[in-house]
Amino acid sequence: MSSEIDRSLGRLEASMEAIRDMVEKQSDKLDRIADDAHSTRSRVEKLEARMGAVEPTVNEMEKWRERLVGIRLAAVMLWMTIGGAITSGLAWLWAHAPFGKGP
Repeated sequence: MSSEIDRSLGRLEASMEAIRDMVEKQSDKLDRIADDAHSTRSRVEKLEARMGAVEPTVNEMEKWRERLVGIRLAAVMLWMTIGGAITSGLAWLWAHAPFGKGP
């Protein structure tokens, strides 16, 4: 009976050792994940600091881009007005020109 108990104890010890090994492996994996999370967090903080420093410049560039869109719109309207005036003038000349009429 004691040999049977010894065998059962041996199996239990082997199972406990396997469990201990699995726990160690999981603990190592968790440590690596924690290290990765820490390095990622520090990189994100650095990136946020850099973006905070760049944000005023980006905002200023966006303002200039909006201004340029307005300038382009004004230039297009000006050219359309000039083109319309030229076209109207040419149409008036065509309508009042003595083409084909005798002296």
